[in-house]
Amino acid sequence: MKKMNVRRSFCCVLTAALTVLMLGGCGSSSGDSKSGEQDPSSAAQPVFDDNVFGTPTEFGEIRFDDEKIPLGTPENTVDVQQIYNSIQYVPEMFCGEFHMYGAKAGSDTPELSHMYEKCGTMEIARRETATTDAEYIQKYPTVTVTKLPIQIRCMEGLHVDGQYIRTYGTFFAEMQFLVPYNEFGKEVRSSEKIEYKLDVEDNQLVLRRVDQINYIEESGRVAYTLSDEILRYGFSFRGCDLTLTDDSGQSVILSSCINDTQIQMVGEGFLKAGSKTVEDNINSIRITHFIKDSGNPDSAVTAFQCGRLKSDLTESGYGSFLMEDNGRITLALPPLKGQPVVTKQFLYFYLGNGDTDSDGGIILTDGTDIYYYTARFTEGTIGSASMNLSAEDEAAAEKLTPEQLAEIEQKQADLLTDLGAAFREAGLDVNLNPETGEIVMVSNVLFGGDSAELTADAKRMLATFAQTYASVVFDEKYNGFVSKIFVEGHTAPLRDSTYESGLPLSKERAENVAAFCLSDEAGVDPAYRTAFGNMMTAIGYSCGNPVCQANGEPDLEASRRVAFRFRINLKSVS
Repeated sequence: MKKMNVRRSFCCVLTAALTVLMLGGCGSSSGDSKSGEQDPSSAAQPVFDDNVFGTPTEFGEIRFDDEKIPLGTPENTVDVQQIYNSIQYVPEMFCGEFHMYGAKAGSDTPELSHMYEKCGTMEIARRETATTDAEYIQKYPTVTVTKLPIQIRCMEGLHVDGQYIRTYGTFFAEMQFLVPYNEFGKEVRSSEKIEYKLDVEDNQLVLRRVDQINYIEESGRVAYTLSDEILRYGFSFRGCDLTLTDDSGQSVILSSCINDTQIQMVGEGFLKAGSKTVEDNINSIRITHFIKDSGNPDSAVTAFQCGRLKSDLTESGYGSFLMEDNGRITLALPPLKGQPVVTKQFLYFYLGNGDTDSDGGIILTDGTDIYYYTARFTEGTIGSASMNLSAEDEAAAEKLTPEQLAEIEQKQADLLTDLGAAFREAGLDVNLNPETGEIVMVSNVLFGGDSAELTADAKRMLATFAQTYASVVFDEKYNGFVSKIFVEGHTAPLRDSTYESGLPLSKERAENVAAFCLSDEAGVDPAYRTAFGNMMTAIGYSCGNPVCQANGEPDLEASRRVAFRFRINLKSVS
């Protein structure tokens, strides 16, 4: 089997440009340079409207023709506006970096000056961060910022003490706002970066201010709390552009393919677990277009590459594409050996290049299905099993062979299937996540009121659960595959609760559940009770990881829970 060597990140050194070089009427190219053309005469001009900030990305089209894979005629066509109007938007479609054209904090570009003068403002409370200590906040407790951001960086994770920690299924946004009036004087222009939890509700972007972030060292995860501060923006997409509109009707245009003032597309993503693939098990897509020599359109480097880590590749893995600034993209996909070229058309959400500190990739849709090429290497090769690896093992997994990666993915799938069957046979109605293996038990089934004491019914249920769970995990088929088991206690984010106030109860509940599962009363087979105990760690998360409803609001009843999660032993693979 031939394997494509697809790198997770790409380094591009770009000289800053004073004017944007927009991509008009790009011609085809071939050969080793993979270069396209760019017409400087199509440079966009700043938009100076008191209600609109930023400049639309108007490059017309970018075309790349691989000499062996002709673009051809697509087997389908898409109506981009119809899809934009009808699609169900989800947080993943925002997971990248979007910048306002010319918005470099502290500079005096015409775009920034215009926004400083005309954009509406709001007052927000400061929070202690790595760069703002308690003394500074006490002196300057609030700050006035523009109501619209100049940058939004969305991701499925949070930054804690310099580390990027994944928060699988929960999305956050780092918003950067201008500070037109501040404690140092109006003439000093600066910006303020604020973190929010991101949700999409009724075609609005809903952002809830993150109040506190705590890193849980034992599990390598985070617990976060939210304040009452909420921002709501109307939004629309057009190709690489995201337009946000506030409640006064002012808008800002942000782009995912602008590096300060110049087009830069270096985006790669692997197929997200559970997503459909565009064709023939293609599990990675990489689109590149950037100017090597600023000011020289002939130095444009353009390429389109696909990967199939579980099938034979074509000789190069390159295909051809036509990318339009209105959101339409036509792809000639590199075929399996001996198969004809397939050309398809999609609407795209270009999210940039994901790396160790952020998400990225590209999302494609034909109006019926949505294809998420937004995962990192590990998830793209072992699926949801990557969620059960430590950060160290996730990095180490990149060195494994395709056969070893396939073994991990299959063994977790088999384990979850066998757990589900064993629970049903034991008569247990268990909330088992079929992708990750997380098992959730709501607190009103386990405890009485605000107590941490297990009820008699809870003990009977937990005894059957512990016996069943241990019998599958320690079966010869899986023995050694699971290295750790986390028992996690969670409380509800009540209005008057804090992380500190809810932590003792959440921890005590987790400890009591774990202790009972290891007790004589639970009846776990003595042959593996000691090993079961050595694997188990009880952790309290307080109100830090609430379960949210579809509209992003916390579900208080569901948030009161105890969960079981496991971690995979990477060394167990052959």
